[in-house]
Amino acid sequence: MKRLDFYIDDDYLHRNKIKFSTGYRILDDFFEGNGLGEGEVIVIGGRPAMGKTSLALNLSLNICKKYSKKILYFSLNEPADDLVSKQLAAEANIPLHKLVRGNKMDRKSLDRVIVSMNEMKKLNINFEDSDDLTIDIIQDICNEYFDSDLGAIFIDDIQSINIRADHSIEESYRIIMKTLKRISVKLGCPVFVLSQLDRRLERQQYKRPQLVNLKGCGEIEYKADVVMLLYRDDYYHPDTREPDVAEIIIAKNRKGEVGMCKLSYFRKTFKVRSL
Repeated sequence: MKRLDFYIDDDYLHRNKIKFSTGYRILDDFFEGNGLGEGEVIVIGGRPAMGKTSLALNLSLNICKKYSKKILYFSLNEPADDLVSKQLAAEANIPLHKLVRGNKMDRKSLDRVIVSMNEMKKLNINFEDSDDLTIDIIQDICNEYFDSDLGAIFIDDIQSINIRADHSIEESYRIIMKTLKRISVKLGCPVFVLSQLDRRLERQQYKRPQLVNLKGCGEIEYKADVVMLLYRDDYYHPDTREPDVAEIIIAKNRKGEVGMCKLSYFRKTFKVRSL
């Protein structure tokens, strides 16, 4: 009876309805049309250069701007300054190399950068860019944001989280995914986890990823509520009929259908848009 009371508690039912749009309607449609919410761990997998970090950065901007919520972004591979530069490039629609050099921009481009910078200053996106994080440290940092109105948490990426030497790979990822699930429920927001894919995918003739290609072990797939896998045909075939397009393959979805949708992905500006 105690377990039943937990599920029918009014406060829980109210909290369970909180959802955050991804900013892409075609993607939201896979999640009952209203996005992702608390208690959900979403894995974004892809090979290098497929756009995992770009998608995560754009999602963080979309959620932060739409809901005026705080975002917590753990980057275990890139310094925060680099990620902010990519977000600015995406917001201003300026190629990153021009943004970094500065003197390569015309007046209109510079004006767009200034406007975007002022808009981004209003956003509350918090980066943690240590490369020496364990899941316990991540949990401690997340707990500091309890009752702080978080919209989403991003982990970039799961393979870079330090694991204990006395744990097997399977046990380590089981603990990591279980902890992230607990964090998502406690803080009332979705947790997006970026994941590398096994390099053996590159030796396959068929390059579109599948769940079996997630790097690490089956615990990542098993514990995730949603698994999105990224594929860009123009990476493998420069003469493709669909340049600047990223396929978002919904390979697992506990609360909806699996399938695929397409978004525009502009590599030079790191911008992800609806087609």
